[in-house]
Amino acid sequence: MAAKTSATTYMHMNYSSRFLLFRFLTAACLGLASLPPAHADIFYNVGLMSIGRAGHTATLLPNGKVLITGGTDSGANYLPSTELYDPSVGIVSLSSPMQTARAQHTATVLPNGKVLIAGGFDGNEATATAELYDPVTGTWTNTRPLNAARFAHTATLLTNGLVLVTGGNNGSVAIGTAELYDPVGGTWTTTGSLATPRFWHTSVLLPNGKVLAVAGYRTNATNSAELYDPTTHLWTSAGTLAGARYFASATLLPTGKVLVAGGDSGSSPIATAQLYDPGSGTWTAAHAMNAARWGHSASLMPNGKVLVIGGAGTSIGSLASAEIYDATADTWTTSAAALHTGRRFQSATWLPGGSLLVVGGNAADDTSVTNVERFDYATGVWHQVVSTNVCRYVMAASMLTNGQLLVSGGDDIHNVPTNLVELYNPATATWSTANPLVVTRALHTSTLLPNGKVLVTGGATASNATATAELFNPAAGTWSLTGSMNAARLWHTATLLPNGKVLAAGGDSPFATSAEIFDPATQTWALTGSMHFGRSHAIAMLLPNGKVLVAAGMAGQTGPSPAELYDPPTGTWTVTGSMSASREYVNPTLLPNGKVLVVGGLVGSALEGTNTAEIYDPATGLWTPTGSLNFGRSGYASSLLPNGTVLIAGGSDLTLQAEIYDPVLGSFTLAAAGESSYRFYGVASLLTNGTVLVTAGFGAPLNNINNAEIYDPSLGVGNSVAPQINTNTPAVAPGGSLALGGVRFRGIGEGSVGTAVDSPGDYPVVQLRSLESGQTRFIQPTNWSATNFASAGLTGFPAGWTAATVFVNGINSPSVIFNLGVAVPTPMLLTGATRLPGGAFQCGFTNTIGALFTTLATTNVTLPLTNWTAIGGVTEVSPGHFQVNDPQATSFLRRFYRVESY
Repeated sequence: MAAKTSATTYMHMNYSSRFLLFRFLTAACLGLASLPPAHADIFYNVGLMSIGRAGHTATLLPNGKVLITGGTDSGANYLPSTELYDPSVGIVSLSSPMQTARAQHTATVLPNGKVLIAGGFDGNEATATAELYDPVTGTWTNTRPLNAARFAHTATLLTNGLVLVTGGNNGSVAIGTAELYDPVGGTWTTTGSLATPRFWHTSVLLPNGKVLAVAGYRTNATNSAELYDPTTHLWTSAGTLAGARYFASATLLPTGKVLVAGGDSGSSPIATAQLYDPGSGTWTAAHAMNAARWGHSASLMPNGKVLVIGGAGTSIGSLASAEIYDATADTWTTSAAALHTGRRFQSATWLPGGSLLVVGGNAADDTSVTNVERFDYATGVWHQVVSTNVCRYVMAASMLTNGQLLVSGGDDIHNVPTNLVELYNPATATWSTANPLVVTRALHTSTLLPNGKVLVTGGATASNATATAELFNPAAGTWSLTGSMNAARLWHTATLLPNGKVLAAGGDSPFATSAEIFDPATQTWALTGSMHFGRSHAIAMLLPNGKVLVAAGMAGQTGPSPAELYDPPTGTWTVTGSMSASREYVNPTLLPNGKVLVVGGLVGSALEGTNTAEIYDPATGLWTPTGSLNFGRSGYASSLLPNGTVLIAGGSDLTLQAEIYDPVLGSFTLAAAGESSYRFYGVASLLTNGTVLVTAGFGAPLNNINNAEIYDPSLGVGNSVAPQINTNTPAVAPGGSLALGGVRFRGIGEGSVGTAVDSPGDYPVVQLRSLESGQTRFIQPTNWSATNFASAGLTGFPAGWTAATVFVNGINSPSVIFNLGVAVPTPMLLTGATRLPGGAFQCGFTNTIGALFTTLATTNVTLPLTNWTAIGGVTEVSPGHFQVNDPQATSFLRRFYRVESY
């Protein structure tokens, strides 16, 4: 029976090949439809605040969210309220309020990751209060007040970690005092005073560590500038601008010069711009802007140009236009992109991956703006790289711990399984031949284990499905057989679990329900609970909650297709929400918000891929439709990009046009043209340099291909601009700290600067990405500098090999890979047994941070453990502290419990 099943299964795969040939021939006869053009750079509406605000602050937090604080609403009320914008979902939600209502205050991210809010106007008077926001707890605490009450001042984080606050208005006059905040002691110290008291000015941190204070208002607009030296604590003259101004912008350029643009002369907006050269201490005229404006924002783009947005114009209360300054050519170009809502005094904050978030401000009618907009800088380009040595498709690929890509097996040019293996090296953009597989196979799986080896399972040999499995040792470059699965499988799924074991499920045997677990320590397989539905060509995804989502792969089914969840602690499956239809030949993508995206695929008996897409939400257990692809696709390649969008490339429907899915907009747009080969069942892999390698597959004309190409999200920066990680902790124990060393962990200037609304982004924000599950998370620092980053303890993230990326002013570094260890539990003692209201039961224990446990219960302690009831996992309520809850206890007078690691 097994042999017959295997033969039938492999005939199904050959049928798939014939189906593909039919599709290609059909497309060749009909010709290709003309493609719609890729979208141009525009501003997108991406959220809505609960209340409009201006004179606020918007700060990128270490966790990737944006903290929006204070300001004034349309009724001129001064706000203590704060909101958090989550770029992964485009939702603004209310957060805990500040202790003090304030506007025209400052916000500074400190080296410990907390945010210092200082000064401002509270609606009655200037305030000296200061407070700290903790992103981990979401709470505010007062810190010592400023020595002088002030608003419309500036705050600059110095290279020594102190915060310099300069100037401002005390409620009646401009003040010239300056003071320093020490985050370690939480104290303020008076430092040298400005020669010219000023407010509504700008301050710029120069490469030499000095601070340039520019223009502003005293009793009228001023054209003076001065320099603060942190070594001497003194201010010295930095010359004078050609024209007095306030509400101007000042931006440090990659050349080291400072561009001062626009502003209000005291009687009208101005368009003139000037350049300050710190080397010579001189000012020279730059080309004037195309539009006079004040209260605008100026943002240094990754390519070194400056994007100026909005502001107030000569005859319009608030501008929607934007323009770009090119320092090399000394030219301003009006941008094709314009705001949906004209605004002044808005904030502009660079998000990781190169998008600019525009928040708040005053509209033309002076009302405070509620809508949030986003400008996407990245454009995306394709590059051809050296082709592979083997034409293949339905192969498997895994990223190795050194950043190279291992591609194994698959069907060769003759549609026959191969044992050939290749390695792609991103550093040299070349392929090399590795030792072959022990067993020739296609339609298999490949999993990077926490020990650094790669587990390959199952697949199809020349005539049969196989149960064999083998391990690749990167250090020796060799393959060796390991324990065989209990069932022969192909088109199955393999998922790395949080405890370092691997779950293999389903497969075309035919449409198996069985599942089993591989233990790397013993190199053996053990059966676990069976799925409720037989599946082949299914998808599997480890969710952030530790469960495994398995869906799709129910060929021929009509109507909704139920998905199910595997719970590792109990080894059981539960049915969850149904997809709108059964899909085959699809790839899942875990989005940064923890939801799962599935697009396209073959539905029912259809011969062409669908263009529909849907998203699974683990919180609700439901699938919901999202935007539709521009082209129906199945067997495509997909990859999450550094900015949180998803690349969809290739597929059976013969298009060279890739698409980008935006989770915030819920829509697909065409990626840049430039793909050179049609491909079905190729592989897309996010490399450590932030680009995506798309390779091999079944292509045209009518054959497998060895073409390889790179999709580059294209921030247009080189190694001389992007942050670079030179050293990192190679292995981190659960709960341990990740240490990174490198250069440019502070960017060129503050990234985004303006007047009273300043949104600096020149500090490192670090993201983790699991190489196996694709799960991402931003991590909290305990300290950082221009050359170092130390994280808080890493908990609640999947064990295994992990990529770390530093973002500064939206620009990503090349990633480094480290091993986040699997937690090893120690013997435990249950304590604190209590009954909860309603009769439920609770107890706790202390153990290894990140360890994984399951709970068994019984009313008869003499029964064998096989007769005890598994009631679920154990909650880690704080690092290393675990709690067991049993809601079923209300049904029993007496209950015994046993906690085991799994």
